[in-house]
Amino acid sequence: MKDIPNCQTILFEIKNDDYNHPGEQRYCIENSDGQRMFLRVSDKDAYDRKKIEHEMIMRIYNLGVPTAKPIDLGFFDGGKSVYSLTSWIDGEDLIDVLPSMSEAEQYAVGFKAGKYLRLIHSISAFNKTPKDWEIEFNNEIDWKVREYLKLNYHFIYGKHIPDYLEKNRDLLKNRPQRFLHYDYTPRNIILVDKTEPYIIDYADYDFGDPWRDFTFTTWTTDYPYYLTGTLNGYFNHSIPEAFFPTLLLYDCIDGIAENTIKTVTVKYHDYINNPVPKWYLSHYTN
Repeated sequence: MKDIPNCQTILFEIKNDDYNHPGEQRYCIENSDGQRMFLRVSDKDAYDRKKIEHEMIMRIYNLGVPTAKPIDLGFFDGGKSVYSLTSWIDGEDLIDVLPSMSEAEQYAVGFKAGKYLRLIHSISAFNKTPKDWEIEFNNEIDWKVREYLKLNYHFIYGKHIPDYLEKNRDLLKNRPQRFLHYDYTPRNIILVDKTEPYIIDYADYDFGDPWRDFTFTTWTTDYPYYLTGTLNGYFNHSIPEAFFPTLLLYDCIDGIAENTIKTVTVKYHDYINNPVPKWYLSHYTN
């Protein structure tokens, strides 16, 4: 990697457990001035997507969202590989420190994370329209319902998922289209100085309905104060009436695996009788 500008020394490799990007290598490196940077190496075919990612992160950085500053992007190894460089963030992985944080601390960090996500979603999509989105997800509903009805365990949970999907298709209409992080979870947040969340890893980015980004909240429901803070920060304590029904629609679209169906429909929504999930602490104030 000697032909990568600013890559003087590789300090260590970072384990990449992202199944969506199995061919990518990640490193902490130093330049000739001893400055640490984050290096990601991908196959040359990833260049077009990496270029868009690089440009979007620069826009996010310029919006004031705490995130790594993009430094460079280009080819190396005779054009066979692509590198991307950003600044290095010193801090703790939020997913590792949440268990030791108080309820108030979790809420406060979540509130900041929600405000930053709102800023990220201020970037409009350039390749999707609301009509594109509506058609895409109506097709997704059609396919998911057919697949769900083939599964043996659909008899256990009845038709509440297909019925909910069919009755709530109108929620897909006229949804704004924005840049999506698409993996906005505590595992992609670095906590700096124990209070400031820095957002990292936009590799799974997409463009679409900004509320779609909240489907990943179901992965962190062990931390309801953090999640409640995230929603309150995003919406400034004024959650639209359509938000929870729409989030449940997306959760149902995703909920084909039996364990996911149990979590979404039984544990948090009383068999979809209540679109507001039990993990949202509506009466919590801080």
